[in-house]
Amino acid sequence: MVRKFGVELMRPAGIELYKLHYPQDVVAKGSVLWDVFRKHRALDLHRRVLPAAVGGLEQDPLTGALVAEGNITMAGNSFSALKTMA
Repeated sequence: MVRKFGVELMRPAGIELYKLHYPQDVVAKGSVLWDVFRKHRALDLHRRVLPAAVGGLEQDPLTGALVAEGNITMAGNSFSALKTMA
């Protein structure tokens, strides 16, 4: 689920956002950034590190680090590809 989210949504969004020249364009209404946030929340990924007592998924720190590393790696590969194309 997380890998699919990264590949199908985060990577294309990262490529699109990377092309924007101004930070205000990244956070503007209608930006693809908000689609990423909405899907992240819809998949309950925002709850992964919260304790079960407060409705979280209580993910252990190692799994959290692996998820974060995978997402950073995917985004990094997208940015590297863009820089080589420029």
